[in-house]
Amino acid sequence: MLECTICGILFTIGVRIHSVLTTLQNSRNFNGFFQVMVQRRLLTPDFVNSIQPPEKGEQWIADTKVKGFGLRLFASGGQGKTFAIRVTNKEGTTVRRTFGVYYSSAFRFRLHSGHNELELGALLDKARSWARREIENLKHLDLDEELDREYREQVASHVRDMPLIRAAESLIKGLKAAGRKEAYRDGLFSILENIPAELSSKSLADISAEEMAKALVREEVGPGNIRKLRSLIGQIYKRAGEFGAGLWKFEEELSKHYRKRVEAYGEVRYARLRKLNDDNFLQVLARLKCEQDRWQQAMCILLYLEVGAPLNKVMRAEWRAIYEGYWYPYSENEKVYWFECREWLNEKVHTLLENINFQVSKSFYESLYLFPSTHTGLDNPISTIEPLWRDALKQCGLDYYPLRYFGMRFGRRRNNPSYAPSVLQQYGEMFRKAENAAELSKIVTERRKFPITSGSYKRSLALPQTESSVVG
Repeated sequence: MLECTICGILFTIGVRIHSVLTTLQNSRNFNGFFQVMVQRRLLTPDFVNSIQPPEKGEQWIADTKVKGFGLRLFASGGQGKTFAIRVTNKEGTTVRRTFGVYYSSAFRFRLHSGHNELELGALLDKARSWARREIENLKHLDLDEELDREYREQVASHVRDMPLIRAAESLIKGLKAAGRKEAYRDGLFSILENIPAELSSKSLADISAEEMAKALVREEVGPGNIRKLRSLIGQIYKRAGEFGAGLWKFEEELSKHYRKRVEAYGEVRYARLRKLNDDNFLQVLARLKCEQDRWQQAMCILLYLEVGAPLNKVMRAEWRAIYEGYWYPYSENEKVYWFECREWLNEKVHTLLENINFQVSKSFYESLYLFPSTHTGLDNPISTIEPLWRDALKQCGLDYYPLRYFGMRFGRRRNNPSYAPSVLQQYGEMFRKAENAAELSKIVTERRKFPITSGSYKRSLALPQTESSVVG
């Protein structure tokens, strides 16, 4: 009798275990169920500051105080740590958002008060408040919309009235929380000295795009510092727009004036460049084509002169971004640009790609990158072409000219998305739909999941397979 009772109990337990496992197996999350374990605990400032990110992948630590809020850890040079929310909205869609550390008023206040060593844990309470607010909005709970609107208007007004120098310093100091090294931040602080004092003291809303362009592009400022300042100012106004300060169009207006100033700057600073003729250009190309020891840099320059992408995108070009006659310089995370700024590859470029592929196979066997670094290995692309470029010009008996200006004189016009950001933001989706970009996006994203290297690159696969398969 006892044995029958025990057998019955064991049978019932077995049926329940089988039922649970069957449910898990049928779940679409089953494959990741045993691989990704979500850690749950009460987040504290000390814990947030002390925990280290994983060497690979990412980890999610859910806060037990605010449901849906947690700490995201990810591999990023030991600095991958941020607050975030992961919740389901009223429509049942999973939403993930990251807490903007350098947008926090507490963060900016402490920085301006001299507390430079601010760790992420100090913002835990602010992050929790932000999470509650975001989660309430996503789930359409009752909010005092009038107070919310007034608060946002106050913040926007504060940002518009902020002096340029203070906004720049706040942005640079905030890069510490984003993982930027001290040397990088110090370099940005040093170039702020190139901004005239009268402009630095003006509020963001009172500065016109034209006077900003004049302040950035001056003969006494070197080309490198001009580019760094341009990037810094662009980030300042971009983030000001995110606060609702109504400065979205400033970036586009600045780009127009900046471009004219840069071209005029090059004509004055490198006036002798206009005297070079096609023979000089062909002489430089011939010198680059015969380079053996630094072939990566040489071929990178040759490719740069044939395409319109910025130099940093050419240096980091990957084989998997080449698909059916196009090269996509921007990553899948930059979808506002990656489709509009794709590069059509003509016959000349395809021939150059074949030569690059041959050199990669000869020197490295294979690589993800078109121009793998000899010094840092296959997993990294080259980071500069400057030494070879200087040597090539010198050996051709020419004065030094930055590749940027040489390219403006003899190469293609740059396909730089920063020249019209508002156009892409406003009309980009319409362009993508009109050219069937959704399907192409799916294909390109899938290709980027696999290690397509120089060894698997074939010209026949890089070219359009059929006439109908070419999008756009």
